[in-house]
Amino acid sequence: MSEDSIKELALKLSKDEVRKIDDMEIVNKLIDTAQAEFEYYKTKCREMEAKHNTDFYSFKQRVEDAGNENSEEYNELTRWESYELAYREWGHKFMELVS
Repeated sequence: MSEDSIKELALKLSKDEVRKIDDMEIVNKLIDTAQAEFEYYKTKCREMEAKHNTDFYSFKQRVEDAGNENSEEYNELTRWESYELAYREWGHKFMELVS
């Protein structure tokens, strides 16, 4: 196995949990967690799309074109951007685990 194909994941477990869980259960737990986080942030992104009746990139462009005149929209952009980043990151983590 090449070094490029190795991914390191850390999971904190109590000694009792370690005794109870085998390697495949740990991987399944990581997959479940990544999928749940991915779905959560996907939902948050869809809620923002519905709230603003547009996609993230169009909203971002509109806010940036307007400048910092509307701090509420800028705050919404910041929140939405964090959801988008988390959505993509958890999606990548999920795909790494199931590949």
